[in-house]
Amino acid sequence: MACLPTPHPCGSGNECDTRASFAAPAELSPDAFAASDAACAVSGPTRPVEVVHPSRPRVPYVPRDASSAGVEGELPDSTTLYDCTHVVGGFRTYKGLRSSAFWAGEFTRVVELLAPVVRHATQSDFFYNALSSMPTGNKLQPRGWVTSTSYPPRHARSDKPIGRFGFRVVCDHTDRSGCDEWLEIHREYDLFPEAAVYSVTMSNGVHRLACNHCLARPNDQSALGTEVPALHPAIELFMRVKVRECAEGGHPRITMTRMLPMIGKHLRETSFLHCGRRLPEPDESMSVAKKKGACTHQFTYEALSRMESGYFKRSGDMPAPVLREENKRQGLGPRKKVMRKYNSGDPVTIHHMMLRRGDCPHGRVICESRQKGKIADKLLDLNATFMREKDMPQVQAVRPADCSMPAIQILF
Repeated sequence: MACLPTPHPCGSGNECDTRASFAAPAELSPDAFAASDAACAVSGPTRPVEVVHPSRPRVPYVPRDASSAGVEGELPDSTTLYDCTHVVGGFRTYKGLRSSAFWAGEFTRVVELLAPVVRHATQSDFFYNALSSMPTGNKLQPRGWVTSTSYPPRHARSDKPIGRFGFRVVCDHTDRSGCDEWLEIHREYDLFPEAAVYSVTMSNGVHRLACNHCLARPNDQSALGTEVPALHPAIELFMRVKVRECAEGGHPRITMTRMLPMIGKHLRETSFLHCGRRLPEPDESMSVAKKKGACTHQFTYEALSRMESGYFKRSGDMPAPVLREENKRQGLGPRKKVMRKYNSGDPVTIHHMMLRRGDCPHGRVICESRQKGKIADKLLDLNATFMREKDMPQVQAVRPADCSMPAIQILF
């Protein structure tokens, strides 16, 4: 990825710009790939080349934040074609082989190459768990086709030929914050049977990261048997982007001393959207509401709002709900019109969920002690993942059971 000198994310030094510049779209002609062969023989391709086709017009992805969601309205899904033929070592036909050879070979390699393209388009890292080979338990699966058939693959049910095949994944934060934005990567076999051309399609909406639907059990002995909110998805995403920027720019790892002020500024200045799921009914418990697909954000932060310290009394505050009329069936009876409460679409800040007296615009960045321990653990893991420091002595250190910060600072 191309690196340009820009300010370091910590405020000092130089940093690489992760926004790589890609080739401009070019109209395909019968000898377009021959010309591309000659050009690549001289320059040597290092990334996919964006192309266009009359039957598949290009629709750009528009990065938006929560404040512009209601202004611009709904946008069409983005679609862009990329020629990966020369980047994967030239075109290779898989005819006569099983589709599993294509999935494990060319397709896996192309997904790795297109991951920076997706990050560049979204200006974030919403699909890291699905596209990166670093996390364990990668569960990418074909959509609508199986790898046990011969190549080119066929429909899993009808056994008819497939013109385009690939996969569809949702945002990493679907379960944790209710974000339903999605990404598709397909091999465009019908349009380009003799070239490795792939389409990248994304929903052109705003990622909803204000909610936190997950609880976690604290590690310290003083809080055994209790549950606290898990590390907020918005914080984890922000930390991963910053650590990746430092790693790609060749800078040292980010320390807790530098990360905490950046997190505080990000939380106070950035607006987020709550999920679009319905709110739980008054008689629903958290487990029942989660099984039925309702928002459980209020359950998650009830514990913090009841703490004796009084620092997080507003942690469970949410915008006024919106009432919607729905036709629902109760058991085997007829459908009836019922009024359901849904999360509002108003942008909100979430600093009151994480920071002590976070409403003060110039207050110190003081997190709840268990949340600070989770941030330290995540930062240690991110530094080890992106900085390749898993064998360093500080990574092998163990955080003390009492969660004291002086010992944690030694790790950094």
